[in-house]
Amino acid sequence: MKKWLSLMVALLASSGASGQEEVRVYAASSLTNAISAIIESYPAPEGVKITPVYGGSSSLARQLANGAPGDIFISANTKWMDYLSQEQRISRDDVTNLLGNQLVVITHKDNDVTLDLHSAEQWQQLLRDERLAMGDANSVPAGMYARQMFENLHLWSQIEKRVAPSKNVRLALALVERREALLGVVYQTDALLSEKIKVVNTPDPALYEPIIYPAGLLSDSKQANAFYQFLFDDEAKAIFSRFGFVSLEQP
Repeated sequence: MKKWLSLMVALLASSGASGQEEVRVYAASSLTNAISAIIESYPAPEGVKITPVYGGSSSLARQLANGAPGDIFISANTKWMDYLSQEQRISRDDVTNLLGNQLVVITHKDNDVTLDLHSAEQWQQLLRDERLAMGDANSVPAGMYARQMFENLHLWSQIEKRVAPSKNVRLALALVERREALLGVVYQTDALLSEKIKVVNTPDPALYEPIIYPAGLLSDSKQANAFYQFLFDDEAKAIFSRFGFVSLEQP
């Protein structure tokens, strides 16, 4: 906290009439509400604009690797941060694990559905004429975690045929909200945001790799560094917690 305040004082003192500086924050779509709230609470110096760019972690990582201008990247898994490191777009020294999350299975709030996660017969019955909404299992972190869960349950070969894949987890949530899919696998944080769905099962986190959101600093901009530090501040942690995330490490 003291470190961040000292940095802010220095930046406030040095910011002047040099024109507007933009800090571009690329963040996984599941972070949309939390990051938007943090940006609103951030005391940005005059002339500094924090611009969020939301989307699937895979899409954002590829954009950044292909030269899209970005200052901070927050991925919904470590794979896509590792990808940027391999592409020499970011140094591992500039990456810190920021948040944790977990998966839930959801349905529309008006559906009368019960689910034994381990029952192949029940999954077959529920999805006989229905779809399961989840992120693309090959690229979207939420979908990759979900696939891992089903593989550990020895159900993936059966479930895969009924999956409605989406480009990001928010689209999977929307399919269930619109009743275009009977069930969905999303993050707990997404489920908390919707009044149109309910959780029917919270899988054991041991069924998939820990869901970790790493945050990386892509530029040497002082203003980008200040906002990056703010993400780990107590005020930002409180906002993340309000949206259901678990704060992890301090840089």
